[in-house]
Amino acid sequence: MRSAKRAQQNLNVRCNSIHPAAILTPMWEPMLGNGPEREANMAAFVQDTPLRRFGLPEEVASVVVMLASDESGYLTGTEINIDGGILAGSAGAPAK
Repeated sequence: MRSAKRAQQNLNVRCNSIHPAAILTPMWEPMLGNGPEREANMAAFVQDTPLRRFGLPEEVASVVVMLASDESGYLTGTEINIDGGILAGSAGAPAK
């Protein structure tokens, strides 16, 4: 919240946040395995995600770069969900 407070003091600070969901990082390796069951495990984890796949670290990095650049100069107080559409709703969790 210090950043938000500084933004209010005209210190040219923007306060945004990113919220990645199932991003294919090494953290997932123990759960996915590396044998013949890996593809089935991956499909099971993302079956309720509208895009039906894991996100990639590069996709998160692209959002971070955009937020750090002048391209987002008028963007503040924003939460960006990088979740393949899961919060927008799916068959398993329809939007309300």
